[in-house]
Amino acid sequence: IGCAKSILYGRYEEPVNLKGAYTFLKDEEGELIGAVLRTKKNVKPIFVSQGYRIDLDQALDIILTCCRREKIPEPLRLAHLETVQAL
Repeated sequence: IGCAKSILYGRYEEPVNLKGAYTFLKDEEGELIGAVLRTKKNVKPIFVSQGYRIDLDQALDIILTCCRREKIPEPLRLAHLETVQAL
């Protein structure tokens, strides 16, 4: 599963301001390449893409399950904290 706080590539419309709301991320030809997911109300959305042997709906469910108190999934948040402490 791919997950990022900023967009690398593609076009999208902003999802509504509700937890779990999402819109599709598409390339220049209109092909689906991921989703733009709001993990909490009143925060910027994150960008999610499916991975090997997993579809986009499953990826969105997993990301939402891993987002407890923060905007980003807990495993990514903890990895970021460890990296900052190591520096």
